[in-house]
Amino acid sequence: MYEYFEGVITIKNLNYVVIDINGVGYKIYTSIKTYDKLNSIGKKDKLFIHTIVKEDDISFFGFKDELERSIFLECIAINGIGAKKAIAILSNFEFEELAAIASSKNFKELAKVPGIGMKKAEKIMVDLSDKLEGLRISKTATSQEMLEMYNKKENLKLALESLGYEKVNVSNLIEDSMIKELNMQELIKLALLNINKKKK
Repeated sequence: MYEYFEGVITIKNLNYVVIDINGVGYKIYTSIKTYDKLNSIGKKDKLFIHTIVKEDDISFFGFKDELERSIFLECIAINGIGAKKAIAILSNFEFEELAAIASSKNFKELAKVPGIGMKKAEKIMVDLSDKLEGLRISKTATSQEMLEMYNKKENLKLALESLGYEKVNVSNLIEDSMIKELNMQELIKLALLNINKKKK
């Protein structure tokens, strides 16, 4: 519905901010990580938005960068994880920390988030692990580079699924450096070549 809001911050609390846009104040729920990155009250700022519409309510969730929004969307796509729990996860962990938890299977760290026990923590990380791996490029990569790589991998995965190749781990097929350099047509050809090689 909305891609981003840009306006003057009039209220800034730990769990939400209000941004004034042409005299209208929009209440936007944020993670603590985003809160820390926002400008002070009275200054202009920009938040990437995800809108959740219910029968009796419209809620806005805001993120300082598109990477955090992408992780939020992956979290709420998991059965049993609503927006509030997703925001709680993002308030406690950076992307790199979530990726480290997924790779080390140290679910106890995630279980420390209020409302998330061990069973739910394990389910979240199992469901998120491939997505987080898709977002991982390098510690020096910017959030925009991570997002571009993630989108490219997701598009390649969808293209392969349309050709009948399901549950393909793109990262195991093609190195990130190649994914970054090649266009989608070249990536599809290379992926198919590597899939056929693995079959032999």
